[in-house]
Amino acid sequence: MLLRKPDDATEEIYTVKIWRDTRTGVVIMEDWRDARGRPHRIDGPSLIERDPDSKVLTHESWNKDGTSHRDDGPSVTKRDSKTGRSTFSAHYINGNHIPKRDLKKRPLPRCPSP
Repeated sequence: MLLRKPDDATEEIYTVKIWRDTRTGVVIMEDWRDARGRPHRIDGPSLIERDPDSKVLTHESWNKDGTSHRDDGPSVTKRDSKTGRSTFSAHYINGNHIPKRDLKKRPLPRCPSP
């Protein structure tokens, strides 16, 4: 599936692959890529995995231009398929790991003024 962001001078072109479990019909994976084939998505995770039975989101990866990146939370999250509890999370900005001890020191991104 090819998606375009309409009416924007900086048009984003994505290729999205979606896998469904044939038994349950649950979307078990979404893989978002930019025009160059790199993991990329601006408004959500570029890789999403879900357990077909429990329907729990088990893995999320946020990427920008092929590198792990998220401004407002962990860019990689893994969860237990039964409970949904987080088993792992890591923060990255432009591919650079941000240790947990440095998270509070990092300023939050500012929203543009209207």
